[in-house]
Amino acid sequence: DFSVNSFAIGRKADERGKGGRLPSLATLYTRFGASFRSVFEKKWGEPTRDGQAARIATGLTDNRSIGPYLKLSPSLSATGAWFRRDFRGRSHGFGGVWDGGASARSTLYGTFPVGIGPVLALRHVVEPSLSYRYAPEIAYLRVADSTGRKVARFPSVGGIALSGSRASSMSLSLTQRFHFKLAGEDPRKPRKIDNLILWTTSTSYNFLEQGRGKRPFSTLSNSLRVQPSRYIDNSWSVSHDPYTKALRSLSVQTNFRLTGGGGGADTTGSTPAAYGEFGQAGGGRSRPGEKRMGASGPWSLNLAHSYSRGQRRSSESSTMNISTSVMPTAGWRATYSVYCDLRRREIRSQAFSLYRDLHCWEASLDRRITGDDAQYYFRINVKDLPDVQYERQRR
Repeated sequence: DFSVNSFAIGRKADERGKGGRLPSLATLYTRFGASFRSVFEKKWGEPTRDGQAARIATGLTDNRSIGPYLKLSPSLSATGAWFRRDFRGRSHGFGGVWDGGASARSTLYGTFPVGIGPVLALRHVVEPSLSYRYAPEIAYLRVADSTGRKVARFPSVGGIALSGSRASSMSLSLTQRFHFKLAGEDPRKPRKIDNLILWTTSTSYNFLEQGRGKRPFSTLSNSLRVQPSRYIDNSWSVSHDPYTKALRSLSVQTNFRLTGGGGGADTTGSTPAAYGEFGQAGGGRSRPGEKRMGASGPWSLNLAHSYSRGQRRSSESSTMNISTSVMPTAGWRATYSVYCDLRRREIRSQAFSLYRDLHCWEASLDRRITGDDAQYYFRINVKDLPDVQYERQRR
């Protein structure tokens, strides 16, 4: 693969009026990429499949501001490709596709005095955006197979493909941010909480579905996140059918974090452990010679609850992931994690880890249990000489 990062065609002059080049095109960006694939595949009892293809892609994007509140970004891209063989076995086929579109976005905001309890003021930021994409149908890129069904003239080779299908769709989204100013201990230094509430609504409209007599609007999605402090956050994701108002999906995730015995690290925005995994216990296996990081305090506790369901309640799930870590001394660290299925009232997995810093050496023991399967891993090694180690495991 070969690619050239997006760069501006023009450049505005500096403060002294020098260095300018096509200043009217300073907001116009271009990109370029080329790739080649050669694939050979042989499956037992099946004929050999091989293919070669090359692709060149380029595009233009213009980012312009219309007044203080509106930003427009029209774009145009084109792709050309060569295939050694097409669907019918003909050699050295060429094809190309193009598409265009535009997006518009804006940012509006207002600050409102509140004066209720500790809340002094509220800032409401609204970010609407709209984008449109169009791609023409290119008939010669579709051929009929033996049954008369239309298929791609050039089968995909290592990800290089040309669809030639027509597209005409629009995406709409609205993001709302709520920032709060609270009274602090010092009246002259109020406390601010940015993005206490973040609410995003999105949907799309397919103009081609309208012509086919189908419903053009896609699912209406809403996501809401409330994060009053670094210790707790709550996220909701809901999708509805825009025509019947029926619920399509619902998910709620709540994270609670505590640390003690020290200043601790700000975990705001950190990603919780994936559900169904062992969480933070052991922190994974460190590389030989790599010093493990301590907890954000001498002890920490993390709780993550997740609830989800589809159109039917029978598909709902409720899980809890709990992980804790303690450092009784600077050289010792113990962690434990458990993953529970609250709906079935059972423990899915557990993990325990013990780490010891032995000055020039380090030792760790990891124990993991999933259902009836149990495994452990033990290692001791020299920090500065990673090859000097002893390890033992059972899986």
